[in-house]
Amino acid sequence: MKTLTQYKSGIGNDKFWNRLSQIIMISFLISGLVYAFSRANYTGESDDYMIASVSIQEHASLDIRSGDIDQLEKEFPGGLERVRETFEAGSYVKDVYGKQYPWYMGTYSISVLPVKTVTKFFNLPQTYVFHISNVLYYALALLVVYFYFNQTRKKIFLTILLLVCSPTFVYISWASAEFFICSLMIISLVFYTNGNRYLAALFASIAATLNIVIGAFGLIMIADYFISEYKQKGKETFLTVIRQNWKKTLGLAICFIPALITPLWNLYHYHKVTPQLDAAQFDVFLLRRFVAYLFDLNFGLLPYFPMLLILFFTIVIAGIYKKERQAIMLALGFFAVVLSYSVVGHINCGITAMARYNSWITPFLVITVVSQYDKLFKKIKTSNVIAVLLIISAGVTFASTKAVMDYNGGDYVHFTPVAKFFMDNAPAFYNPYPFTFINRLRHIDGGYDYNATLPFIYFSDDGFARKILFPPKCNDPMMFFDFNLSVEKNDTSRFEEQVRNIMASHRGDWAYLNINPKMTVTMKKDEITDYLSKLNNPDYLVIISVRDEASRNINDEIAHELSVIGLRQDLRGKYRQSYIAVIDSGSVVFEDLQNAVIKYAEVFGDVSVEVVSAGYLVGNVSDIKINGRNYSKNSRGLNIVIYSKKEKTVVDSVAFDTFDQLQCSR
Repeated sequence: MKTLTQYKSGIGNDKFWNRLSQIIMISFLISGLVYAFSRANYTGESDDYMIASVSIQEHASLDIRSGDIDQLEKEFPGGLERVRETFEAGSYVKDVYGKQYPWYMGTYSISVLPVKTVTKFFNLPQTYVFHISNVLYYALALLVVYFYFNQTRKKIFLTILLLVCSPTFVYISWASAEFFICSLMIISLVFYTNGNRYLAALFASIAATLNIVIGAFGLIMIADYFISEYKQKGKETFLTVIRQNWKKTLGLAICFIPALITPLWNLYHYHKVTPQLDAAQFDVFLLRRFVAYLFDLNFGLLPYFPMLLILFFTIVIAGIYKKERQAIMLALGFFAVVLSYSVVGHINCGITAMARYNSWITPFLVITVVSQYDKLFKKIKTSNVIAVLLIISAGVTFASTKAVMDYNGGDYVHFTPVAKFFMDNAPAFYNPYPFTFINRLRHIDGGYDYNATLPFIYFSDDGFARKILFPPKCNDPMMFFDFNLSVEKNDTSRFEEQVRNIMASHRGDWAYLNINPKMTVTMKKDEITDYLSKLNNPDYLVIISVRDEASRNINDEIAHELSVIGLRQDLRGKYRQSYIAVIDSGSVVFEDLQNAVIKYAEVFGDVSVEVVSAGYLVGNVSDIKINGRNYSKNSRGLNIVIYSKKEKTVVDSVAFDTFDQLQCSR
């Protein structure tokens, strides 16, 4: 380990690199604090960490009490009403004794207490204590790199530059543990590459108290330790090696004790290793989530670290070829942690730009590449080229992160510019995790539509269909496409052939159809009168439900088309009234219009139908459930769902805003 005396002995070029490192660190501290004050929010699981900090300071325990919430509202006025609501609903995690606890161990909450104490001493508001702590702990991690990383001063500068120009920076604004965990992992990896397994294990273990998946790196460190000791002893048996090195082994084991605190606590309080165990999904999507965390163009590593990721894989391959153990172990630690958090099924939530879990493993990318490149590529020219590429990589990462934040603030329910670019121009090159596609296409949290029966269509901004996702339960989508797509005559046969091939090959799995940009497949923009004229079909079960207001723009022509399909209620002048109509094989079986919530339920053969309509003043909702699944667009105006009795599936769901400009939304 370098001492301060050794650091101060640097001369010549070292002074130049030291000065650059200092400038970068000071710039981070200033910009980080400015960002914290200007962008501070209570996103993610901030309520868990914030209530935990109050519980610890009030009664030195984690169980949540009503008095803690009173104190929380005094310290953090506004924005945390959900804490009281969650507590009163009994929705925090309950232990076997009936007490409510936050979902996470109190490590991060304890870490902010020094800043809380200082701000209280000076009678300052508590609003920013978590965000300031984020900046200070990351600055501390950078100082560890600066003073203790056993690398040349140039490589230390490269490490600091890459760590500062990281998309992790945006998580400063979260009152959540991502930045703290990342800081601990930086420190752990610095000591690991220095050869100090004890401190590496200690800091990784502290990080693991907040999320058990960090323990995967701990297992890699343990394996590395025993392999190293075994090789040094030559022909000794494995048990002999352990016996001869019991003091070192015990010392290392002690450093891993913090990682055991959380699971032992959980076993005592909840009788399970982690209360998030139900979120674990060892399913067919595990490897897809793993790949998504690495390469997805919305939240993966690739769009933010394109150059660094290439260099990382180059280092890994070279390390394996040259049998460089530390490079291999760092790579294994990286992949083990990513694979471990890929077990969590809820991948499409709580993200600002890059996936927040990825913030924990960005230090692996940086420190692996910086610490290993001159070991594996000993030619000075090659090393210099890599150093230049790393500087460029930092600029690319900063620019790509800024582009996403400028575009939509890192919003996790919309596609990023780079994802849209590939889907618009080369859709075959980007086939995202299916639920990420749904999540970003429909602008909803999660997007886990396991029971979907209709295709999901991505349209470019100019209205051209570019990518279609077929769910496993989609049988014959052509009727759906007839309602939703307009295909140029010359492209019709090709498009239909592509659909047939997909349907023949996807065999119960999710599948994409990528539409060549040279083909003309566009969104069908129906006029309401044309659409209504299609509903008088003996194969259709048609359900209509009004939400909000649907009368203002219904003219004589629309009223006539409604009467042609058998409807008798005149919606004109019925401002904000609720309305339901059900048409089976061309015959109206139910119709009601009134100033109250209307509910309807019926079974048609093997099809159950449940409908709700509520005008603006009586609930403002539209539900149209077919066999328990809600297909209503739940938009203002007329919501219409068409079920094909022949194909035994919903073939269209649409809404016409008959209050405003008769817009059609799908």
